[in-house]
Amino acid sequence: MMLPSMWTSYLIQMYPLEMARTLARHGWQTCELSDEHGHDLLKMGSPGKVGAAFRSLAGDLGVTFPQGHFYLCNKGFRPEDRDGRQGADIAPRDDRDFQAAMDDMKRWVELFAALGVRAGVLHCGGQNMLREGIPLP
Repeated sequence: MMLPSMWTSYLIQMYPLEMARTLARHGWQTCELSDEHGHDLLKMGSPGKVGAAFRSLAGDLGVTFPQGHFYLCNKGFRPEDRDGRQGADIAPRDDRDFQAAMDDMKRWVELFAALGVRAGVLHCGGQNMLREGIPLP
């Protein structure tokens, strides 16, 4: 069964708990967690613990996140995050960059599992290789 859903990026300026409270107040129960709010949560500590705690708080408000958006940028969108921000690329050609990308993805997957996210949206990137003139298959 499909349910009407709201992408939390519409409330990008709000931190996660304020976002959940606002969505609940306006009748939204099913939401797609944006990467901006995912970044906010990941900055708060252990992905599993933070995700479980936020899932509980949001659940008390009647809000669930069956879908989430994996990271679009390697940093969040708060003013303190903007320096050095670049697009996410989970398939970089350098082995060290690839391992770092996989480590980031593991944190996101752990967060999403704790939040109860069943479907994740992922844009694979490849922009860095395109800028370097490497043709993609």
